Amino acid sequence: MKKVLSMILVLMMVTALFAGCGQEEDTTGNDTNTGSEDTTADSGSTDDSTDSDASTDSESSDEEIVLRVAWWGNQVRDARTEEALALYTEMYPNVTFELEPIGWAGYWDKLATQTAGGSLPDIIQQDYAFIGQYIDKGVLADLTPYVESGVLNLDDVAPANLEGGSADGGLYGIPLGMNALAYVYNKSLMDQMGYDSVDPDWTWNDFEALISDAYNEHGVRSDAPLWDDPKFFLENLLRQNGKSVYNEEGNGLGFESTDELVRMFSILADNTEAGVFPDPQEIAQKTTMEESLFVNDETLGGFIWSNFFVAYADLMDSELELTVMPNDENGNSGLYLKPSQFFSVTESSEHKEEAARVIDFFTNSVEANEILLAERGVPIAASVRDGIKDSVSTEVAATFDYIALAENYATPISAPEPAGAAEVTKALKSIYEEVAYGVTTPEEGAERFMQEANAVLSAN
Repeated sequence: MKKVLSMILVLMMVTALFAGCGQEEDTTGNDTNTGSEDTTADSGSTDDSTDSDASTDSESSDEEIVLRVAWWGNQVRDARTEEALALYTEMYPNVTFELEPIGWAGYWDKLATQTAGGSLPDIIQQDYAFIGQYIDKGVLADLTPYVESGVLNLDDVAPANLEGGSADGGLYGIPLGMNALAYVYNKSLMDQMGYDSVDPDWTWNDFEALISDAYNEHGVRSDAPLWDDPKFFLENLLRQNGKSVYNEEGNGLGFESTDELVRMFSILADNTEAGVFPDPQEIAQKTTMEESLFVNDETLGGFIWSNFFVAYADLMDSELELTVMPNDENGNSGLYLKPSQFFSVTESSEHKEEAARVIDFFTNSVEANEILLAERGVPIAASVRDGIKDSVSTEVAATFDYIALAENYATPISAPEPAGAAEVTKALKSIYEEVAYGVTTPEEGAERFMQEANAVLSAN
């Protein structure tokens, strides 16, 4: 029965992934190193609490207000969003909603048409990859005045959570959930080997020492870092040195030295040759999450986006733990918090204050979030995370704890990727595999990637 439930959960996670993210990346992967950037979390169980945490009143109890709300999603998201908005109307009967849910594929075409025709809804769901374009078009309202007035209360939100929706001193999107890269490891195996839990202040040298000792002393291998999308491995190393993958103009790489590339490729090559990482041919044979070495207790751990923790935990009997990505030797972190989606208020809305109040409701109301149950990702308000912990599964609650930990290490998120980024990512993945197979050296791979990536980006 558990395997059946596991399969259902994984299918739901994959469905939510494509509903919540525009990048069509592999969501099953060969191991724990999935490169998906989607941040949709598992749902957990429901709760029937009726206490409201909304702290502000509607614009006017006499004025009839109709707000149009648009989002992309799936049946679960649609039903929960509709129920949460119905609760808002129950609390403020003068405010009703016209709902405009749609699938990802048609959402952005519809939004573009509405933008051109001046008929945007009052509240629209936004994605990190596209919000900058809508800010530049001037169609999103700056929410700063509503924060300053107290209509939109962000006192319980860590500043790192708001970076993605900010631009030029304004605040144009409030995240509906958060996600972050993490190291997931088999705590049961760690206990059997007599190792302590991983210290979140660890470094890449500590990481290599751990996986080397686990293999040499106990025969336990580890997953190659971010096998499905090594761009995030490179990005982490660059960010620790104050660099970025792309330059500000988007027409070239954001770094000139190959140091980080060589280090990334060397960690892969050295540990694959030593047997610490599985042979790439073995990895290629594991085509589903259920077949992966990690799920079958054959590897110690790997790097994932935190939203995938729930699926792995459900498939395994072993106890799992999450911690942050390793820091550099000076203690510098490359970690960042990535918004799953935003809610934004459009500049054309005639009821911006009420729309901001609705976003406050989604952000701070425990009662609303007992309906939403982190389907869009880990809530950004700490009190909400604490308030709904008993309403979600143990595995979802663990992702809440992880985001709270990650907030202490997170640095500002990088700018959205430029045109050509998908081709650059594909080139890096190809070279990463060649290095693992031993047909390309780290130094050769680094030089080739610099040339290929800059050639692609120079067309921007």
